[in-house]
Amino acid sequence: AMSMCRLLLVAAVLCILQESIADAEVGQTPIGLVPRSESPDVNTGLSLHFQATTEVVWAIFNLALGCWIFSRLESRQHNGVDMAFAWFLVPVHFAEGLAFLMSALNVFKQSPLISTAFLVLQISWHTPFLWARVYYLLRHDEPKEGMLVACKIFPFTTLVAVLVIMFPESQIAPVAFELPGVLSIVAVFALVVASGRPNCMRPDLQGYAWIMAGVTVAFWLVHQWHMKWKFGGAPTTPLLETIRLVLAMSLFAAGASLSITISELGTFQKIDDFSGSAWTRADLPSRVLSNRFALSPDRMFSAAFVFSALAYAIAGFCLVKYSTFRIDSDPIVRMYNAFHPCILLDYLPGTLFAQPLFDLQIVVVNISMQAAFIRKVLEGGYLRIMIGAIAYVLFIICSTFFQLVFTFNPTHVSVMLHSIPFMVFHFGIGVFMYSEAFSCYMSQQGDALSFAFKSFKNFIFMSYIGLCLCIVLGIEFLMTRSMMRYSDIALNLVDPTVPLKHLEWGWEQYMTTFVAWLQEPLYFLWFLVSPRSSKALNFNVTIVRLDRGLLMTSEIEDEEDGDVLGNAGDNALYMFVQDTQRPSNIVGSAQPQKSAMQGEMTTTEQPDNLKFSIKVDMLLRVGLALAMFVVYTAHFVHQASSGEDDHHVDRGQTWILSMRSLPAGPIISVGWVFVAMWLNMYAIIFWYKEQCMNPSCVMRMLVSVSVVGLLIGVLAMHGGTIPEVPLWYKGPEFFAISVSFFILVKVALTIQDWHELRPAGIALELSAALVVFGLTITTVINRDDRTFTRDTLLLVSHMVWSFCDADPTLITFSGFSLEPATHGLWPAFWKTSGPRGAQDTRAQWS
Repeated sequence: AMSMCRLLLVAAVLCILQESIADAEVGQTPIGLVPRSESPDVNTGLSLHFQATTEVVWAIFNLALGCWIFSRLESRQHNGVDMAFAWFLVPVHFAEGLAFLMSALNVFKQSPLISTAFLVLQISWHTPFLWARVYYLLRHDEPKEGMLVACKIFPFTTLVAVLVIMFPESQIAPVAFELPGVLSIVAVFALVVASGRPNCMRPDLQGYAWIMAGVTVAFWLVHQWHMKWKFGGAPTTPLLETIRLVLAMSLFAAGASLSITISELGTFQKIDDFSGSAWTRADLPSRVLSNRFALSPDRMFSAAFVFSALAYAIAGFCLVKYSTFRIDSDPIVRMYNAFHPCILLDYLPGTLFAQPLFDLQIVVVNISMQAAFIRKVLEGGYLRIMIGAIAYVLFIICSTFFQLVFTFNPTHVSVMLHSIPFMVFHFGIGVFMYSEAFSCYMSQQGDALSFAFKSFKNFIFMSYIGLCLCIVLGIEFLMTRSMMRYSDIALNLVDPTVPLKHLEWGWEQYMTTFVAWLQEPLYFLWFLVSPRSSKALNFNVTIVRLDRGLLMTSEIEDEEDGDVLGNAGDNALYMFVQDTQRPSNIVGSAQPQKSAMQGEMTTTEQPDNLKFSIKVDMLLRVGLALAMFVVYTAHFVHQASSGEDDHHVDRGQTWILSMRSLPAGPIISVGWVFVAMWLNMYAIIFWYKEQCMNPSCVMRMLVSVSVVGLLIGVLAMHGGTIPEVPLWYKGPEFFAISVSFFILVKVALTIQDWHELRPAGIALELSAALVVFGLTITTVINRDDRTFTRDTLLLVSHMVWSFCDADPTLITFSGFSLEPATHGLWPAFWKTSGPRGAQDTRAQWS
């Protein structure tokens, strides 16, 4: 009732406001009706009398159909079956009838008051019940709230009506009108899928579902036919309009009858509801993957710099063989009077190989620092945790800005802008090293000097830390001094062909070059000198397919409250079902075990307070959302700085090439580091899950190929921000292709598990994938006339698809502890004997 009062109040205010604006524009008295000519309408080709007659007939039909549905539902026996899906049609048809009565009046008398009332009635009152029907179809076997579902949608549709009136030139109105109809087709398809499964207790429901799908699609086509000549200017005749009207009324009546019939079959009752539900709980195999892993933060940190060494090697080879490098005109040499290693990263084509390798380095270093921070938390101590948190946050910021060394190329921008990201990155490395030294110091008694001389390994470690920090601070000081002394060279204000007097090579220049090249090898030696390199972080990784991993009643009940795993982390146990096809990766049947050490705790055992869970597809959603945010921000900044519009084309140079210039390039360069982190984490976890749980060898191979392609595409996309990148470089295009291929493989996986996934998820994912493929094909066909709007639609469709994932998988990290590493110096990450609790009775099951 309150929603209706608010709706009427908003409608009245909007009508008066719209009428006053229209009257002010035409200079008429308020709420005046303007007579129209009785000649045929230019848009439709039909006379105004014929249009008014058809709309009156349509209105009377809807009012009569609403009365028939109301009487039919009131006369039936109330046996506890949820009939809200049919009841929603009563206000739908009454609103449709009243709206078209007003529209018929408005055919002759064009009044803003009537037009506004028509829009408000249709959007605020008509569409909520259409959305409620879509909701009922998608959640046909779940608990629902009847008519309250539509009442909760009223505020949203009222807001949409306000936006339509305030912004009449926007595309909000078509979306508000057409989106429920399109989603109805998807929702009915979900019902078709569900009705064909063994857990459907009504054999005749599948036939009704197919008929309902046919009626829904047919009505949508008839509606599009009407909209095409109504607003698209397509010619028509009275005969065609009469045929359309008869078809629409027949389909409306058939849809109403089918809605009542399938509701009476118990289609919208909760699973296992004994009051007549059409569904019973499916007996699906539960696949829960649980393994225990160990990760050495120190070894992972050192392994990251293998990528930077490889980047320098490839870039150096390209510098010698293919670049135009000259030592006497290079800006870095002229600036610092030394052969700095970053010179190798400044020239094409080596830069194209170096940038993705440095992306991998940053991702791996971030993983190692996260593990190091968790290790500090397990060790305890407020100061240790605080210093570790500050160091990690600083390094995240510093590492993302390091990618600007490629975007701020010294030959195109300035030496100063190129040098600052390099200095910031190594500052972040230095802060991390200090936090590790501080953590080691807090583990011992006494002052720093006594800790350093307590053992030979401590002495080597403290000497190593001191050397690294001195080199970092020394390089920072020397670079800053050079930029201040030679500011004209730092800002590229000097002709590079003019010889400089200070370019004289002596022992100081050779020493500076040696120290600059020494930084990366010193970082690599971290795992050798760190006193905690033999202490690994151990943890459990549990992956649950939610639709078939809810194995306990308490978990099923907790899922409705948002806690999918329920109490399984502490007191409850998963009852795993062994997968006979891949037994090595699926935990066998296990009975509840009580920990042998319950109530006791060694120095390495810690309370499982660090346990956390996250849906795997959430990583994909965040990554794609960040990608869209980064591209949007860069485009609008570029548009504001250059004044170019969306359709700017300069000799075939589309907006993508303009995004490779300043200031848009640096925004994408920094932001894409976060995108790469999220998408890489998702790709690795998704690959691990499918390799362990998918019984098909072919599908596992396709998943591997798609994941590798996605990883390469994410890294190749970054190369588009390099200045003067050649036109043959198609990194952004390869990223779009890799994502599309990944979606294709995901569709194949959905089809493979057709009988195990939720019908609503299947329908939504396949529909979203179809939209993505359609937009991708359109973009490829029109590649010579690409605009920001088209590419944005493609990116938005990818993000919408990520929210329609039919395979909701939950990954849980738990059982964190510090244990000795027994694998020597390598590897940095390995699988232990098994999940804690299954084969290790020292700790409580989790």
